[in-house]
Amino acid sequence: MKGSLVCGSCPQGQYNANTDSDETCDWCANGVRQGACVACQAGQYQDQYGSSACLPCPSGSYQNESGSAECLPCPPGQFQSETGSQTCIPCAVGEYQNQNGSTSCLPCPVGQFQSSSGQATCSLCQAGHYQDTIGQTTCSSCPAGQYQNSTGQSTCIQCPVGHYQSSVGRAACTACPIGQYQSAAGAVSCVSCSSGSTTAATGSTSASDCVVSDPNCGPGYTLQYAGKNYYFGDPKQGRSQEAAQTCCQNMGMILVAINDAQEWNFVDSNVASTSYNGYWCDAECINSVCIWKNSPNSVFYNPGVGGGAIDGAGNEPCLVMKWAGGIDYQDLACTSTSYNAGFVCE
Repeated sequence: MKGSLVCGSCPQGQYNANTDSDETCDWCANGVRQGACVACQAGQYQDQYGSSACLPCPSGSYQNESGSAECLPCPPGQFQSETGSQTCIPCAVGEYQNQNGSTSCLPCPVGQFQSSSGQATCSLCQAGHYQDTIGQTTCSSCPAGQYQNSTGQSTCIQCPVGHYQSSVGRAACTACPIGQYQSAAGAVSCVSCSSGSTTAATGSTSASDCVVSDPNCGPGYTLQYAGKNYYFGDPKQGRSQEAAQTCCQNMGMILVAINDAQEWNFVDSNVASTSYNGYWCDAECINSVCIWKNSPNSVFYNPGVGGGAIDGAGNEPCLVMKWAGGIDYQDLACTSTSYNAGFVCE
């Protein structure tokens, strides 16, 4: 079938290359139309013999050649929303299409991205990254203090207690090293134990995991009250008040100075639950009057119970708080090692 053939007076959709006799006219082939059997244009087709017109390619298809009996479906990664098209359109970045003959593309779902156009699939976000919005061209790095150990995720996970992450885009958090702890989730660093104390293992979660590393000061444990750390050093024969004060100073603390009933109840209840017979405190007693040496207000809080003989003689200015079914006091020389006392730091 050639475009130079002339149908003469043959009916539409037929032709005769030799005579005007309609008895010898033939049907035009698929892909051509009417009397002259003209080839369908690109973007059109005709799949019937003897047709007088061509049809536009439907949406989702195309035809880039003339004289065609069919249109071609848009391949994956492309689409066409119009009819009569000669080409398909590549999916935009952030989109994909995995089907043939599509009239539109789809946005990449959360946890995925696509940075190139004309793609049949999206890519999963790598570990350490996330994407919480559809139709994106990149993924975001997990912020410091968070991690993501799986691909294709829409969120990151906070570092658990005892762990931290100071960098972005990480697939894991790091356990706090020995000598540090972290009691909050989502941390970017760990907290160092007070000077002179350390932890027994990595991944510690509380200040109470810090124990005194000086054999003269430990063992013991740390508790928190009213925003402050308190260290309770176990009793030890031969420990003087001066030695106890040094232990506290090594941890950046002082011997406890109790300023109100609430603080007294906190210290008292924790001392009562241990094997303490007594503990060194920060008191200085002179002429039967005691003060807290390092407390900001230097007012001695007397709980009003028990009460030993406190003469505050010049050679016995230091005080042991005694526990024996009730609070009692014992003033001693600051260098005395005769009392099996513990100590409390704050």
